[in-house]
Amino acid sequence: GTKTFTSVAGRAVLVAAVLAAAATLLALALALLISRSITGPLVRGVAFARAVADGDLTGRLAIRRGDEIGILAGSLNDMSARLGDTVTRIQQGAEQVAAASVELAASAHGLAEGAQSQASTLEQTSAAVEQLSVSVDQVAGHARSQAAIVEASGGAMADARRAIEEVAGGLGRIA
Repeated sequence: GTKTFTSVAGRAVLVAAVLAAAATLLALALALLISRSITGPLVRGVAFARAVADGDLTGRLAIRRGDEIGILAGSLNDMSARLGDTVTRIQQGAEQVAAASVELAASAHGLAEGAQSQASTLEQTSAAVEQLSVSVDQVAGHARSQAAIVEASGGAMADARRAIEEVAGGLGRIA
């Protein structure tokens, strides 16, 4: 009887040891599986975040899960898409500013040419006015000379008239 009890107890201990070893191996495999299901997506998420930080806003993180890792992946995708939209709007705004500055430069150049042309015209007009002023001064000088000559002639004519009157008076007396 004791031999059978010992062999049954030995077998029970052996079965318990084998079951404990199997449970330990199953627990290790399950822990490894759970660890990889967490670290794999996290590693891909970190690589995606680095790509976004380096300026690649075209990629998307393909993790479809309902847990926190899935929510994090969705948020990273949304962030990348919004950053891409923001960069696109900034680029469009910069292009519009560049186009407006080209137009402004062209307008400024046109205004400068117009101002230069007006300055040239004004310079020509000023020279013509100056010449006209000199001509008016010359005409006025000639008019004064003519007036002096006329005035002098008027005096000479009066003297000649008096002389004629005296001669006529002297002739009248002689007659």
